[in-house]
Amino acid sequence: DDEGSNIWIRKLDPGGNEIWTRTYNGSAGIEDEGRAVAVDGEGNVYVAGFETPENEEPDIWARKYSPDGTPLWTETHDGPVGYIDGANAVTLDPDGNLLVTGYETVGGEGFNIWTRKYRLFD
Repeated sequence: DDEGSNIWIRKLDPGGNEIWTRTYNGSAGIEDEGRAVAVDGEGNVYVAGFETPENEEPDIWARKYSPDGTPLWTETHDGPVGYIDGANAVTLDPDGNLLVTGYETVGGEGFNIWTRKYRLFD
């Protein structure tokens, strides 16, 4: 049974020793890819890329991990025509909100730049 590609992230200490590793295999078990990572001042880790749901094209995918590697939330976005979408960059603004940028497919236009701000409140 081939899983395709999975999203993989590893947190290391300053000496290069593994603290934790997480792998994400989407629900369809096919092509998923992490393309960007950011870390906030509290040590939370943010990853963005794409996930391919079963019988669909890739969707934008973003996830927040706690400092100990526990998944805290996951957000996905399927563009207006349900075709290829993906995230390429992730950062945090000065207020601690998450900004994810990538692309979505729009009918009659092809790929468009896509950016979303996630307001993060504890």
